[in-house]
Amino acid sequence: MALCLGLATTGVLILLGLLEDRSEWASYQRRYAELAGTQELGGPPPASDVRPEVLQINLPDLQRVDRCTSCHLGVVDPRMSQAPLPLTQHSSLLTSHPPTAYGCEICHGGEGRAVTVAEGHGETPGQHSRLLPSGLRPSRCYLCHGLEGLPPQETAIVAEGVKLFNLYRCLRCHQIDGAGGSIGPDLSVIASQRNWIQIYAHLLKPDALVPGSTMPAFGLSRLQATALTAYLLTLLDKREAVRDASYLAMEATPESIQTSTVVPEGSRGSLAPGYEGRQLFEGLECLVCHRVGLRGGSVGPTLTHIGLARDGPWLRDLLVDPQAAFPDGQMPEYDLTEAQVTALVDYMLGLR
Repeated sequence: MALCLGLATTGVLILLGLLEDRSEWASYQRRYAELAGTQELGGPPPASDVRPEVLQINLPDLQRVDRCTSCHLGVVDPRMSQAPLPLTQHSSLLTSHPPTAYGCEICHGGEGRAVTVAEGHGETPGQHSRLLPSGLRPSRCYLCHGLEGLPPQETAIVAEGVKLFNLYRCLRCHQIDGAGGSIGPDLSVIASQRNWIQIYAHLLKPDALVPGSTMPAFGLSRLQATALTAYLLTLLDKREAVRDASYLAMEATPESIQTSTVVPEGSRGSLAPGYEGRQLFEGLECLVCHRVGLRGGSVGPTLTHIGLARDGPWLRDLLVDPQAAFPDGQMPEYDLTEAQVTALVDYMLGLR
């Protein structure tokens, strides 16, 4: 009996090792070693010698654990300035916001504890923690720095959201921190209760998200809905918001900033994970707004036969830049990668 149990345990461990070896982050780590190791003596070992491991940043002061750098290995490595995602170097913002002190989730959203791309970016159905598109990221800047701690343009979208919130007299029905009405739900921590997609869609057509809702549809434009969403995303539970001034004043440590300027050769190839169109469509919660068959919402147009109504180039243009493709539309910008766009277009072309 003990022998059988030992053999079974050994088999399970071997299987887990094989699965881990084939994970997305393991392949990215090998590719990173491949790119960096060819540039200088003393660099990372050859890819064949790399032992992949989950890289974890513990942030006890923020009550967070961040594993994003298991895939995003080149964020503070200038040699990776021309490398493909997820190995590319981050902007110079990391000189004052080193990952070792802040992690990635605090600015970008998503699920920092995850070890798969889909879960890390919030691409699974019903997931609350979702990667924020660039148009909504100023909400995170505002959370830490307020409206006066940065140049006005950095948090302009949040300031516009505050203006619209007051213009539409939202506090007549809703409360924030005890102030306001009681007809609608309390919004004090709405960003801890709903993800950005749900908030955005609700603003456009409330009764489509909450049947019987008494909240009026204000006929918001894409920019107005984005601005209001950006402001509402700042209304977080205290456990999620960062407001410790002493922590925010931390400076980057010298070891967190590399100075090498060597650029990896041949680094522009795609390292994108494989996407299955329908799974990505549902994971990005497109069904919150759109209906396919008998499933989905009614905020946006029905997509049941979109493959007959639109061609591939039009769908691609819409996904890449909704504002340019459909100026009067209300679809938000997602900051999709080329691999994601291709998968979604292929899926929608098959809806006939």
